[in-house]
Amino acid sequence: AADPARSLFLCDVRTAEEFAAGSLPGAQHTPGGQLIQSTDLYIGVRQARVVLLDSDGVRAPIVASWLRQLGHEAYVLEGGVHSGLALEVKEAVPFDALPLISVQALADALKDGTVDLVDL
Repeated sequence: AADPARSLFLCDVRTAEEFAAGSLPGAQHTPGGQLIQSTDLYIGVRQARVVLLDSDGVRAPIVASWLRQLGHEAYVLEGGVHSGLALEVKEAVPFDALPLISVQALADALKDGTVDLVDL
C-alpha cells in the first residue's frame, strides 16, 4: 500500500448490508459477482493490485481466483474485515475547471486546425 508507483484497490466483496454495517477504512464496496463482471467500474487502472476482503474467508478467495483468471493481480486480505488494516484515505486534489468554449468558437477552431476534437 505504501508504493506510490502502483495503484491499490481494497475491495470488500460482502453484501451491501454487511458493508454498511462496517468495513475497513479505505475499502470500497464491490459485490463479488459484480466485480468479476464489471471490473472496469471498480478497478479503473491497468496493472493495479486488488486486495479482496470478506468476513468469512470464503467469498474473497473465490472472487480473487476469477480475477486472476482474467489477468488481474488479486490478493485476499488475511483476516478480512477483522485484520485491522486501515488504508490512508487521501483527500481529493483540487483542480481548476476547464474553460468553457462556445459551439461557434469550437467550430472555428476546428476549421482552422488549431484544436483536435476527440469524441469518447
